Amino acid sequence: MGNVCKATMQISKSHRHTFLELKVREARKAGVPLCLMTSPATDEAIRAHLKDTGLEGSDLHLFCQTMLPALDASGRIFTELNAQGEAAPYLYPPGHGQWFALFKDSGLLKKMLDRGVTDAFFSNIDNIGARPNADILLAHRQSGNAATFEVAGRSPSDKPTGYPALIDGQVEIGEKLPAGQDIKNYPLINTNNAWFNLKALADTAFELPY
Repeated sequence: MGNVCKATMQISKSHRHTFLELKVREARKAGVPLCLMTSPATDEAIRAHLKDTGLEGSDLHLFCQTMLPALDASGRIFTELNAQGEAAPYLYPPGHGQWFALFKDSGLLKKMLDRGVTDAFFSNIDNIGARPNADILLAHRQSGNAATFEVAGRSPSDKPTGYPALIDGQVEIGEKLPAGQDIKNYPLINTNNAWFNLKALADTAFELPY
């Protein structure tokens, strides 16, 4: 979410609820727990919004990202001047990639497994069209895969990012189109909605490259 707390923003002028209110209400209507990953820049605002709107509850679970050093194009740690005028590492919240490790390290993964949850639906909070779909969940379970990603047809207005591709015989999700590649060769986009088998996540060691 960066420095803008999208979760607490009103969805539109004609929609009086915020993204956070909508997702909490949808989860409660479905009778499922909701786990929210925040960042140091948004955690306080999200907790305050939940309290102010009366949406706090035992079915909501928050865990916060850490801050990591940013790297420049050569792979060196990017620095900035601190309050004392000294060079210090520039820190930032790393985004979605840290979800896997933090969900596990926070204890929430075990907590969900202990209460009988077998699969988790993952999405961005500002994606109002992202909802758990029973048919996709069934297909995910029948596949036996650890993860299932939802994709959609690419439209002319879509940016050349978030594409599934077959790389060395394995389907992978790319974030940026390689130089010289024609976007027409990648007709699908990753919606960033996914299903994960929690037992498989628990059995996986997440070794981040930093």
